[in-house]
Amino acid sequence: MNLTLYHGRRNPSDDLHDWGFQGPVLQNVKSVHYTYITHILVTFTDPLTAEIYRAKFGLEAWDSNVLKLPVHEDLVFLPRFEDGNPAYFGDFFLAA
Repeated sequence: MNLTLYHGRRNPSDDLHDWGFQGPVLQNVKSVHYTYITHILVTFTDPLTAEIYRAKFGLEAWDSNVLKLPVHEDLVFLPRFEDGNPAYFGDFFLAA
């Protein structure tokens, strides 16, 4: 499955007048666990995929093939995005 992040912004207080920018498409997702609006655990099909995304986006490893996507208020937070700066996303989509 793929997990795609949408409605991106650079600052959580940005007032979007459009849809914002599209975020990354995380591939090889096995499952998603959303916990008390504090974080999202994403399990990947293999540890190598998890390590690639951990290094690329500055995410915390929960297990060898599980990453923790932090949530800030009601937005998914990536500590490091395309230009190395943080990004926030208001929507995610999981598809097979």
